[in-house]
Amino acid sequence: MTSNAGKTKNKIKSGSSSVKKSLMIHIAGVLIVMASAFIVRTPSAVMVDLEPGMQAVYRDDTGLPYLTDMDSYYHVRLVNEELNAGNSSDAMTKDGEPWDVYSYYPEGRSAKYPRGIVYLTIAVWKLLRIFGNGNIGRIEFILPVLMSALSALAAYIAGYRMSGSRIGGMVSGLLVGCAPVYVSRTCFGRFDTDMFVVLMNVLLILFIYETLTADSKKKRLVYAAVYILTALIYAQCWTPTYSMLFAGLTLLGGLVVAWGGHFTKVDGTGTGSGLLDNKALLPAGIGLLLLIMLTLTSGFSTVADIFGALFFKTTADVGEGVLPNLYVSVSELKRPSFAPDSFGQCFAGYIPGSSFTIIGGVGGMFAFLTAIAGIILLGYDVYNIVASKYAVTKRKAAGESNSTGMGSKEGTGVRGGDYPFDKFALLLIWTVAGLYVTRFGIRFVEMLSVPVGLLSGIGIGYLECYISGQKGRKRVILRILSVVACLMVTLPALGGAILISAENIPSATDASANAMSWIRNNAEDPDAVLESWWDMGYYYEAESGHPCLWDGGSQDGVRAILYSRAMTAKDMEEAYRILYMLACSGNKAVDMLMEHTDAATSFEVIWEALMLDRDRACELIEDKCGMSADEAARAEELIHPAAGKEAYLILTYTMTKQLGWYEYYADWDFTGTQELPDATWYSYMPDGTPVFLTEKGQEYLEEKRADEIMWRLFFNAEENPYFIPAFEWHDGVEHVRVWKIK
Repeated sequence: MTSNAGKTKNKIKSGSSSVKKSLMIHIAGVLIVMASAFIVRTPSAVMVDLEPGMQAVYRDDTGLPYLTDMDSYYHVRLVNEELNAGNSSDAMTKDGEPWDVYSYYPEGRSAKYPRGIVYLTIAVWKLLRIFGNGNIGRIEFILPVLMSALSALAAYIAGYRMSGSRIGGMVSGLLVGCAPVYVSRTCFGRFDTDMFVVLMNVLLILFIYETLTADSKKKRLVYAAVYILTALIYAQCWTPTYSMLFAGLTLLGGLVVAWGGHFTKVDGTGTGSGLLDNKALLPAGIGLLLLIMLTLTSGFSTVADIFGALFFKTTADVGEGVLPNLYVSVSELKRPSFAPDSFGQCFAGYIPGSSFTIIGGVGGMFAFLTAIAGIILLGYDVYNIVASKYAVTKRKAAGESNSTGMGSKEGTGVRGGDYPFDKFALLLIWTVAGLYVTRFGIRFVEMLSVPVGLLSGIGIGYLECYISGQKGRKRVILRILSVVACLMVTLPALGGAILISAENIPSATDASANAMSWIRNNAEDPDAVLESWWDMGYYYEAESGHPCLWDGGSQDGVRAILYSRAMTAKDMEEAYRILYMLACSGNKAVDMLMEHTDAATSFEVIWEALMLDRDRACELIEDKCGMSADEAARAEELIHPAAGKEAYLILTYTMTKQLGWYEYYADWDFTGTQELPDATWYSYMPDGTPVFLTEKGQEYLEEKRADEIMWRLFFNAEENPYFIPAFEWHDGVEHVRVWKIK
């Protein structure tokens, strides 16, 4: 008895020691992937690509770097409005819709926007205030990296659960958390909703997988509830139209698992008639309940928008009918190449100074090939199980006994972990969908990084499973090769992540900050409007406290033509009249004319009517647009607004590098077939000195651009009766001139 008791105690101690060892290995793996996700993003925090003497102009008064993307400042404004006014919108319509009058002045636009980033930031801020740290700007600077570390943690867990291997989990955590394209969108200072996207997508895949493979009703119920909760939170953190498409994509994978498993008898856990017992019903039930909950929390219109966006169209044709589409000038919405031109570059995570490719964005060729190996091996296991079950069925039909050796739990005991069909179906659908959405822009490569990271972990898991079945010297050699393989898969992603992080420098400098401070302190009208190109709009709104003509969320074809015509006009008065009309009535005059005639005619009338007196302008509008006298009078009042409006024109050195775009939109031919401008023709130094790259470029500038308003106001600071110089700042990087529109 004593001997048996001793053996029992030894077994308990041995089991306890094994559990502790396993836990310690998991903790080490978690720390490695989370620390890696954090560390690869640090180059953007210290601005390693800049000379130490230049870094000062990229830091605010607190010493914190300015944020690295203009979209971040939209969220800064939302956070500030929530803290100061308890509401993240500027106004409300008569119908109760939140309205943003800052973003698209004077018309405004809907302020319906997922507020998850606002609530999370304020919650973290309030939590840290307990410990004495109340700098919300620092939280906004660091939060994206902290969320990325959580994405790496989630990917480690999902990778481990799907691969059955801690090494596989680490590979998944490193590839997902450190995918170069994901790092580029979540580095320090990138205070944007991208911080949620990868994390939520990984969690959706993990929770639906756990729901489908759980071995009890209680577990299935818990995981299904957590899945729905995650999806609802996702809808509050990223545009519901698209976040719910990815939630639906995951459920589609679940349905394929259910139906495929039902017909092939693969992974057949749960075959009863109840919802929680039947895989064929469970994903559909979850989807229905999610739609109901989403309707209750976000409204029916949100659900309708989701079904209206099933084709995931994020861009438009160049013409948008006959008006220009500004998406063609947004680099992150350009379609990426599949691989770099050079074969050697395929194995790098990122090539400095280049655009992302699909292969590079997910971590390089080794990561992509390992993911392909993972899906092939999963498919091979599914094939073997189906073939085995088919053989058993034939033998039973022939009256033979089952001699396959398969256990009672279907789908277990295979390489790379349990339930191969579940993983195969879920991740294959995600991979195909991920490849598809990359067609809509470079930014969507991060969607593909999720299934690639998880499948790479599964591929490594198969290798680990094979090694564990070997012995002696062969096992040692294979273990060494396994380590080499893991390094080959993950190091390109880590290296590429560091390189892309280094290139993420702040998008504002002291020049813009001081200009906005001057406007905040000197503008008399609290609604004095700022007129500039759209790309700095979010920053100007947040830092000046004043509305702008447009910003990164309100690019508009009509406004692009109007503003570009003002910048390329040869007549100072014409430029003034266009900008004054925009400040007072926005696009309303053009919109009204286009209700009665085509776009080309509407703009022809606008250009001519702007320079005419009231009576002649009304006659022109009646004649060319077929409008009544009263209608023409109302249109003329929009073209020549009577009420005074305080407005400021902001010109910067950065804008001078965009002259080709102004020419492109100002000379719009209303066919939608115009060729894009050749941006290699011209460039400028920060001090305003032209540097002409070609003779053709110099000829182009001297003959066509030098007598235009942009050139005359920015480079020559020409005195004139329409624009009064108000403020100027040159910090050695950016040069800003602010003109008050008289």
